[in-house]
Amino acid sequence: MYKVFIEYKILEEFCEHYMDFMKIQTEKHGITWMEGTDQPLLFVELWDNVSLEEFETMKKERKAPSHPEWGKLEGWVKGGLSKLHIWHFKVL
Repeated sequence: MYKVFIEYKILEEFCEHYMDFMKIQTEKHGITWMEGTDQPLLFVELWDNVSLEEFETMKKERKAPSHPEWGKLEGWVKGGLSKLHIWHFKVL
């Protein structure tokens, strides 16, 4: 089994828009979504059962400002989508 972790910091002035957007995304994609308790506005998404091939596509889409769905985060993530960190793990 594989998991994908995505981590980024949201700009405070866009937090409300981001929260509304992510509530929809968590329901749509079954994402586990977390916020840092010691670092407010630092968010992590946990995606389950993502193959390596799916991950490669996901990584390109999530870092593309032109993506119709996820591109919205370009202006909301501190530093833009280039600051989005995304990793693929296999469960041992």
